[in-house]
Amino acid sequence: MRRWNKKFVQKRTFAPVAIGLLSLFAAQTASAAVVAELDFTSTSGALDVTADGNISGATAGLAGITGIDGVTGVLSAVDAGGVTGNDPKLLFSGTTIYQAALPSGFTSWDSMEVRFRQLDGDPGAPGVASQPYDLSGTILIYRVNGVQTNTAGLAVGSTSGLVSLANDPAGDNWLVYTVDFSGFGPTDLVGIQRLDPIGNDLNGNFEVDYVRLNGVSAVPEPTSLAMLSVAGLGFVVRRRRR
Repeated sequence: MRRWNKKFVQKRTFAPVAIGLLSLFAAQTASAAVVAELDFTSTSGALDVTADGNISGATAGLAGITGIDGVTGVLSAVDAGGVTGNDPKLLFSGTTIYQAALPSGFTSWDSMEVRFRQLDGDPGAPGVASQPYDLSGTILIYRVNGVQTNTAGLAVGSTSGLVSLANDPAGDNWLVYTVDFSGFGPTDLVGIQRLDPIGNDLNGNFEVDYVRLNGVSAVPEPTSLAMLSVAGLGFVVRRRRR
Protein backbone atom coordinates (compact mmCIF):
# COMPACT_ATOMS: atom_id res chain seq x y z
CA MET A 1 0.00 0.00 0.00
CA ARG A 2 2.86 2.34 0.85
CA ARG A 3 4.59 1.54 -2.47
CA TRP A 4 1.42 2.35 -4.42
CA ASN A 5 1.07 5.67 -2.61
CA LYS A 6 4.69 6.49 -3.45
CA LYS A 7 4.13 5.90 -7.16
CA PHE A 8 0.92 7.84 -7.00
CA VAL A 9 2.70 10.80 -5.42
CA GLN A 10 5.48 10.56 -8.03
CA LYS A 11 2.96 10.74 -10.86
CA ARG A 12 1.13 13.63 -9.28
CA THR A 13 4.41 15.50 -8.72
CA PHE A 14 6.00 14.68 -12.06
CA ALA A 15 3.08 15.58 -14.33
CA PRO A 16 2.61 19.24 -13.32
CA VAL A 17 6.36 19.91 -13.48
CA ALA A 18 6.63 18.30 -16.92
CA ILE A 19 3.65 20.24 -18.22
CA GLY A 20 5.09 23.46 -16.81
CA LEU A 21 8.46 22.94 -18.47
CA LEU A 22 6.89 22.05 -21.81
CA SER A 23 4.63 25.09 -21.58
CA LEU A 24 7.67 27.25 -20.94
CA PHE A 25 9.30 25.81 -24.04
CA ALA A 26 6.25 26.52 -26.18
CA ALA A 27 5.82 30.08 -24.91
CA GLN A 28 9.44 31.18 -25.22
CA THR A 29 10.28 30.38 -28.84
CA ALA A 30 11.76 33.30 -30.78
CA SER A 31 9.53 35.19 -33.17
CA ALA A 32 9.59 38.32 -35.31
CA ALA A 33 7.85 41.47 -34.13
CA VAL A 34 7.35 44.97 -35.51
CA VAL A 35 10.15 47.37 -34.55
CA ALA A 36 9.03 50.47 -36.50
CA GLU A 37 6.10 51.12 -38.81
CA LEU A 38 4.40 53.65 -41.04
CA ASP A 39 0.76 52.54 -41.04
CA PHE A 40 -1.67 54.86 -42.77
CA THR A 41 -4.82 53.30 -41.37
CA SER A 42 -5.44 56.12 -38.91
CA THR A 43 -3.28 58.80 -40.51
CA SER A 44 -4.43 62.11 -41.93
CA GLY A 45 -0.97 63.27 -43.04
CA ALA A 46 2.08 61.91 -44.82
CA LEU A 47 4.24 61.18 -41.74
CA ASP A 48 7.40 62.90 -43.05
CA VAL A 49 7.14 61.09 -46.39
CA THR A 50 7.61 63.26 -49.47
CA ALA A 51 6.61 62.59 -53.06
CA ASP A 52 8.21 64.26 -56.03
CA GLY A 53 8.40 64.17 -59.80
CA ASN A 54 11.02 66.18 -61.63
CA ILE A 55 11.48 68.63 -58.77
CA SER A 56 12.73 66.91 -55.62
CA GLY A 57 10.77 67.76 -52.51
CA ALA A 58 7.45 68.73 -54.14
CA THR A 59 4.76 67.17 -51.99
CA ALA A 60 2.45 66.67 -54.99
CA GLY A 61 -0.77 66.26 -53.06
CA LEU A 62 0.52 63.30 -51.04
CA ALA A 63 -1.96 62.37 -48.30
CA GLY A 64 -3.24 59.66 -46.05
CA ILE A 65 -6.71 58.77 -47.34
CA THR A 66 -9.23 55.94 -47.38
CA GLY A 67 -8.48 53.51 -50.20
CA ILE A 68 -10.73 52.55 -53.07
CA ASP A 69 -12.17 49.70 -50.99
CA GLY A 70 -13.66 52.30 -48.64
CA VAL A 71 -12.01 50.67 -45.63
CA THR A 72 -8.21 50.56 -45.76
CA GLY A 73 -6.26 53.66 -44.78
CA VAL A 74 -3.57 54.25 -47.41
CA LEU A 75 -1.00 56.73 -48.58
CA SER A 76 -1.62 58.02 -52.12
CA ALA A 77 -0.57 60.94 -54.30
CA VAL A 78 -4.26 61.85 -54.82
CA ASP A 79 -3.53 63.09 -58.36
CA ALA A 80 -0.32 61.43 -59.50
CA GLY A 81 -0.50 62.28 -63.18
CA GLY A 82 -1.72 65.86 -62.92
CA VAL A 83 0.51 67.04 -60.09
CA THR A 84 3.75 65.12 -59.82
CA GLY A 85 4.89 65.19 -63.45
CA ASN A 86 7.33 62.52 -64.52
CA ASP A 87 8.14 59.42 -62.45
CA PRO A 88 6.07 59.85 -59.26
CA LYS A 89 7.91 58.35 -56.31
CA LEU A 90 8.02 58.32 -52.50
CA LEU A 91 11.17 59.47 -50.77
CA PHE A 92 11.61 58.49 -47.12
CA SER A 93 13.75 60.69 -44.90
CA GLY A 94 13.49 61.75 -41.30
CA THR A 95 11.09 58.89 -40.49
CA THR A 96 11.47 56.03 -38.04
CA ILE A 97 11.87 53.66 -40.97
CA TYR A 98 14.45 55.60 -42.98
CA GLN A 99 17.46 54.37 -41.00
CA ALA A 100 16.27 52.66 -37.84
CA ALA A 101 18.34 51.37 -34.94
CA LEU A 102 17.34 48.09 -33.32
CA PRO A 103 15.83 48.86 -29.89
CA SER A 104 16.52 46.96 -26.71
CA GLY A 105 14.58 43.72 -26.40
CA PHE A 106 15.57 42.56 -29.89
CA THR A 107 18.57 40.45 -30.83
CA SER A 108 18.72 40.99 -34.60
CA TRP A 109 16.82 42.27 -37.61
CA ASP A 110 14.32 40.11 -39.46
CA SER A 111 12.81 41.86 -42.49
CA MET A 112 11.18 44.90 -44.03
CA GLU A 113 7.70 44.66 -45.57
CA VAL A 114 6.03 47.16 -47.90
CA ARG A 115 2.40 46.50 -48.82
CA PHE A 116 1.08 48.43 -51.81
CA ARG A 117 -0.93 48.15 -54.99
CA GLN A 118 -1.27 50.00 -58.27
CA LEU A 119 -4.41 51.75 -59.50
CA ASP A 120 -5.57 52.37 -63.04
CA GLY A 121 -6.37 56.01 -62.26
CA ASP A 122 -6.48 58.61 -59.52
CA PRO A 123 -8.34 57.99 -56.24
CA GLY A 124 -11.84 59.45 -56.29
CA ALA A 125 -12.15 59.36 -60.07
CA PRO A 126 -15.17 57.41 -61.38
CA GLY A 127 -14.54 53.71 -61.95
CA VAL A 128 -10.97 53.66 -60.62
CA ALA A 129 -9.87 50.17 -59.59
CA SER A 130 -6.76 48.27 -58.67
CA GLN A 131 -4.80 46.91 -61.59
CA PRO A 132 -2.57 43.88 -62.20
CA TYR A 133 1.03 44.69 -61.40
CA ASP A 134 3.01 46.53 -64.07
CA LEU A 135 6.73 46.35 -63.26
CA SER A 136 7.73 49.09 -65.71
CA GLY A 137 9.94 51.48 -63.78
CA THR A 138 8.79 50.20 -60.39
CA ILE A 139 11.65 50.43 -57.93
CA LEU A 140 12.55 49.91 -54.27
CA ILE A 141 15.67 51.35 -52.64
CA TYR A 142 16.58 50.13 -49.17
CA ARG A 143 19.33 51.26 -46.82
CA VAL A 144 21.79 49.40 -44.60
CA ASN A 145 24.25 51.43 -42.54
CA GLY A 146 23.82 54.43 -44.81
CA VAL A 147 24.39 52.52 -48.05
CA GLN A 148 21.46 52.36 -50.47
CA THR A 149 20.69 49.43 -52.77
CA ASN A 150 18.51 49.84 -55.82
CA THR A 151 16.08 47.11 -56.94
CA ALA A 152 14.23 47.96 -60.16
CA GLY A 153 11.67 46.23 -62.34
CA LEU A 154 11.21 43.22 -60.05
CA ALA A 155 8.62 40.73 -61.34
CA VAL A 156 6.03 39.22 -59.01
CA GLY A 157 7.32 35.96 -57.55
CA SER A 158 10.98 36.82 -58.13
CA THR A 159 13.91 37.78 -55.91
CA SER A 160 16.81 40.16 -56.46
CA GLY A 161 19.49 40.21 -53.79
CA LEU A 162 17.69 40.58 -50.46
CA VAL A 163 14.43 41.75 -52.04
CA SER A 164 11.46 39.64 -53.12
CA LEU A 165 8.06 40.64 -54.48
CA ALA A 166 4.92 38.55 -54.05
CA ASN A 167 1.16 38.80 -54.36
CA ASP A 168 -0.52 39.34 -51.02
CA PRO A 169 -2.81 36.41 -50.06
CA ALA A 170 -5.59 38.94 -49.47
CA GLY A 171 -5.87 39.41 -53.22
CA ASP A 172 -7.29 42.57 -54.86
CA ASN A 173 -3.91 43.15 -56.55
CA TRP A 174 -2.15 43.89 -53.25
CA LEU A 175 1.60 43.26 -53.40
CA VAL A 176 4.26 42.88 -50.71
CA TYR A 177 7.90 43.82 -51.11
CA THR A 178 9.98 41.90 -48.56
CA VAL A 179 13.62 42.70 -47.78
CA ASP A 180 15.47 39.98 -45.88
CA PHE A 181 17.36 41.74 -43.08
CA SER A 182 17.95 38.55 -41.08
CA GLY A 183 21.72 38.73 -41.63
CA PHE A 184 22.04 42.02 -39.79
CA GLY A 185 22.62 42.39 -36.08
CA PRO A 186 21.80 44.87 -33.31
CA THR A 187 24.36 47.50 -34.34
CA ASP A 188 23.21 47.72 -37.96
CA LEU A 189 20.93 50.51 -39.18
CA VAL A 190 18.32 49.52 -41.78
CA GLY A 191 15.45 51.22 -43.55
CA ILE A 192 13.78 52.34 -46.76
CA GLN A 193 15.02 55.11 -49.04
CA ARG A 194 12.59 55.25 -51.94
CA LEU A 195 9.55 53.51 -53.42
CA ASP A 196 8.08 53.96 -56.91
CA PRO A 197 4.64 52.35 -56.55
CA ILE A 198 3.66 52.95 -60.20
CA GLY A 199 6.98 53.58 -61.91
CA ASN A 200 6.56 55.78 -64.98
CA ASP A 201 2.81 55.21 -65.41
CA LEU A 202 1.47 58.76 -65.23
CA ASN A 203 -2.07 57.60 -65.95
CA GLY A 204 -2.15 55.41 -62.87
CA ASN A 205 -1.79 55.86 -59.16
CA PHE A 206 -1.04 53.80 -56.07
CA GLU A 207 -2.04 52.90 -52.54
CA VAL A 208 0.57 52.13 -49.88
CA ASP A 209 -0.92 50.34 -46.88
CA TYR A 210 2.15 50.18 -44.63
CA VAL A 211 5.93 49.93 -44.36
CA ARG A 212 7.21 47.75 -41.51
CA LEU A 213 10.61 46.93 -40.05
CA ASN A 214 10.62 43.63 -38.16
CA GLY A 215 13.14 42.35 -35.61
CA VAL A 216 13.72 39.14 -33.67
CA SER A 217 12.67 39.44 -30.04
CA ALA A 218 15.19 38.64 -27.34
CA VAL A 219 14.07 35.23 -26.03
CA PRO A 220 16.05 32.00 -25.49
CA GLU A 221 16.64 29.81 -28.53
CA PRO A 222 14.30 26.82 -28.91
CA THR A 223 17.35 24.51 -28.66
CA SER A 224 18.38 26.05 -25.36
CA LEU A 225 14.85 25.78 -24.03
CA ALA A 226 14.65 22.15 -25.09
CA MET A 227 17.88 21.36 -23.24
CA LEU A 228 16.55 23.21 -20.21
CA SER A 229 13.34 21.20 -20.32
CA VAL A 230 15.17 17.87 -20.62
CA ALA A 231 17.50 18.80 -17.79
CA GLY A 232 14.56 19.79 -15.62
CA LEU A 233 12.68 16.58 -16.32
CA GLY A 234 15.80 14.54 -15.57
CA PHE A 235 16.19 16.36 -12.28
CA VAL A 236 12.62 15.54 -11.30
CA VAL A 237 13.06 11.87 -12.19
CA ARG A 238 16.24 11.60 -10.12
CA ARG A 239 14.53 13.28 -7.20
CA ARG A 240 11.65 10.82 -7.32
CA ARG A 241 13.95 7.78 -7.53
CA ARG A 242 15.74 8.91 -4.43
